[in-house]
Amino acid sequence: MKLAYKLLLILAASALFFPQPTYPQDSKKCDPEPTDMVVNYGDHLTCSLEGSGDSDIFRLKGTAGDRIIFRVSSVNPSDVGNDNENIVEVIDPEGKTLASQSSHGVRFELALEQTGKYTFVVSNFVPVDYLIEVSCVTGSCLAKNSQ
Repeated sequence: MKLAYKLLLILAASALFFPQPTYPQDSKKCDPEPTDMVVNYGDHLTCSLEGSGDSDIFRLKGTAGDRIIFRVSSVNPSDVGNDNENIVEVIDPEGKTLASQSSHGVRFELALEQTGKYTFVVSNFVPVDYLIEVSCVTGSCLAKNSQ
């Protein structure tokens, strides 16, 4: 077999067996500061925090019974291991905090118990760029996501 053909096969096989990461260029930019924006299922956003005192707010209209994933991850791999963990808080439509987590990669999988706007607040103590991903797993949001 020719070398070029072998390389093509290797590249094709690696594309099938190794999932491709989401890169910032595949996403939209967050609204400018102060960030307070509506997000939808399927959104991939690149955002920035200015450091201590800065937070970004994301609002998602959810329906009771839907199961969703809200993920926050660092854009820059060198951020992992530094003291710059993202802090994410989830607030239900009545204003009650459902969950709070801090890490370089935060992932919430939530079964929504109420219909209304859910709020996700992202903050950090140091300047950082990060990615937001919003996904529907099951429920009426699947129909909304396919429109």
